[in-house]
Amino acid sequence: MEYFATIIDSPIGALEIIANKIAIVEVHFENEFRNVASHCRKANEVLEQTVAEIGEYFEGKRNSFDVVLLPPLKGFYCNVLTALQGIKYGDTRTYGYIAELLNSPKASRAVGSACNKNPLPILIPCHRVIGKNGNLTGYRGEVWRKEFLLQLEKSNKQLI
Repeated sequence: MEYFATIIDSPIGALEIIANKIAIVEVHFENEFRNVASHCRKANEVLEQTVAEIGEYFEGKRNSFDVVLLPPLKGFYCNVLTALQGIKYGDTRTYGYIAELLNSPKASRAVGSACNKNPLPILIPCHRVIGKNGNLTGYRGEVWRKEFLLQLEKSNKQLI
């Protein structure tokens, strides 16, 4: 399979975006780069669309993404990622809520694990999942990024 990759600047640091010919397959924060951009082709339509959409998101002009996503996860993890995509821009849900939604009410830790393994942060909004006490619990991209993304969405919710 041929892959394409690019690195873009964002308000939460550089992002490495990896795509195949039809979909985005991974997004990495700068502290976890796989450095594939240096040995992949750097442009295709999917990457160009994603870069534009992420830019619009950070500018407060976009509340969802149209680009095709292809997370390489299966089973329960895939079900969690699908549930995350149902959380509206600017809203939050708890890990327990997602577990109950998936008919696994005791699986809140597994939901947290799935969020941590989310290969498409920002695009699949795992940052919208919080602890049952309202605290911003862990985030693969570090909690300060989660806080930034939630604040961005809260600030722009009425504008979009």
